[in-house]
Amino acid sequence: MRESLSRLGKLDPSQPVENAREAMQQADDWLGVPQVIAPEEIVDPNVDEHSVMTYLSQFPKSRLKPGAPLRAKTLHPKRARAYGLGEEPTNQQSVHYL
Repeated sequence: MRESLSRLGKLDPSQPVENAREAMQQADDWLGVPQVIAPEEIVDPNVDEHSVMTYLSQFPKSRLKPGAPLRAKTLHPKRARAYGLGEEPTNQQSVHYL
Protein backbone atom coordinates (compact mmCIF):
# COMPACT_ATOMS: atom_id res chain seq x y z
CA MET A 1 0.00 0.00 0.00
CA ARG A 2 1.64 3.27 -1.11
CA GLU A 3 -0.61 5.66 0.75
CA SER A 4 -0.72 5.59 4.52
CA LEU A 5 -3.62 5.95 6.87
CA SER A 6 -3.79 9.67 7.56
CA ARG A 7 -3.72 9.71 11.36
CA LEU A 8 -0.63 7.49 11.63
CA GLY A 9 1.66 10.32 10.53
CA LYS A 10 0.77 12.28 13.67
CA LEU A 11 2.06 9.81 16.26
CA ASP A 12 4.27 10.94 19.17
CA PRO A 13 7.53 8.95 19.45
CA SER A 14 7.58 9.52 23.22
CA GLN A 15 4.24 7.65 23.59
CA PRO A 16 4.93 4.09 22.31
CA VAL A 17 1.89 2.44 23.93
CA GLU A 18 -0.49 5.11 22.63
CA ASN A 19 1.14 4.88 19.18
CA ALA A 20 0.72 1.10 19.16
CA ARG A 21 -2.88 1.44 20.35
CA GLU A 22 -3.68 3.93 17.56
CA ALA A 23 -1.92 1.91 14.85
CA MET A 24 -3.54 -1.34 15.94
CA GLN A 25 -6.97 0.30 16.08
CA GLN A 26 -6.46 1.66 12.55
CA ALA A 27 -5.39 -1.80 11.36
CA ASP A 28 -8.51 -3.30 12.95
CA ASP A 29 -10.87 -0.61 11.62
CA TRP A 30 -9.54 -0.23 8.07
CA LEU A 31 -7.71 -3.46 7.29
CA GLY A 32 -9.76 -5.93 9.30
CA VAL A 33 -6.72 -7.11 11.28
CA PRO A 34 -7.97 -8.08 14.76
CA GLN A 35 -5.94 -7.15 17.81
CA VAL A 36 -4.74 -10.54 19.00
CA ILE A 37 -2.09 -8.92 21.21
CA ALA A 38 -2.39 -5.89 23.49
CA PRO A 39 -0.58 -2.63 22.60
CA GLU A 40 1.24 -2.78 25.95
CA GLU A 41 2.59 -6.22 25.02
CA ILE A 42 3.72 -5.33 21.52
CA VAL A 43 5.97 -2.48 22.75
CA ASP A 44 7.44 -4.56 25.58
CA PRO A 45 11.04 -5.63 24.74
CA ASN A 46 10.29 -9.03 26.34
CA VAL A 47 7.20 -9.68 24.24
CA ASP A 48 6.38 -13.21 23.16
CA GLU A 49 7.70 -13.32 19.58
CA HIS A 50 5.13 -15.90 18.51
CA SER A 51 2.31 -13.56 19.51
CA VAL A 52 3.83 -10.73 17.48
CA MET A 53 4.35 -13.00 14.48
CA THR A 54 0.75 -14.22 14.73
CA TYR A 55 -0.46 -10.61 14.67
CA LEU A 56 1.84 -9.53 11.84
CA SER A 57 1.04 -12.59 9.73
CA GLN A 58 -2.48 -11.21 9.19
CA PHE A 59 -1.30 -8.11 7.29
CA PRO A 60 -0.29 -9.65 3.93
CA LYS A 61 -3.79 -11.04 3.37
CA SER A 62 -5.60 -7.92 4.64
CA ARG A 63 -7.39 -5.56 2.25
CA LEU A 64 -8.09 -1.87 2.72
CA LYS A 65 -11.75 -1.18 3.39
CA PRO A 66 -13.61 1.45 1.32
CA GLY A 67 -13.61 4.92 2.86
CA ALA A 68 -10.30 4.57 4.70
CA PRO A 69 -8.78 7.97 5.57
CA LEU A 70 -5.76 7.89 3.27
CA ARG A 71 -3.06 10.50 2.97
CA ALA A 72 -1.80 11.00 -0.57
CA LYS A 73 1.69 9.79 -1.40
CA THR A 74 4.28 12.57 -1.45
CA LEU A 75 6.49 12.58 -4.51
CA HIS A 76 10.11 13.73 -4.38
CA PRO A 77 11.19 14.15 -8.01
CA LYS A 78 14.63 15.54 -7.08
CA ARG A 79 15.38 12.30 -5.24
CA ALA A 80 14.49 10.11 -8.24
CA ARG A 81 17.31 8.27 -9.95
CA ALA A 82 17.23 6.32 -13.20
CA TYR A 83 19.99 4.12 -14.52
CA GLY A 84 20.43 2.14 -17.68
CA LEU A 85 20.97 2.46 -21.38
CA GLY A 86 19.77 5.70 -22.87
CA GLU A 87 19.51 7.69 -19.66
CA GLU A 88 22.56 9.92 -20.14
CA PRO A 89 24.34 9.05 -23.38
CA THR A 90 28.03 9.78 -23.68
CA ASN A 91 30.29 9.73 -26.73
CA GLN A 92 30.96 6.00 -26.26
CA GLN A 93 27.34 5.09 -25.54
CA SER A 94 24.53 5.20 -28.04
CA VAL A 95 20.88 5.82 -27.19
CA HIS A 96 18.61 2.76 -27.36
CA TYR A 97 14.87 3.16 -27.76
CA LEU A 98 12.42 0.40 -26.98
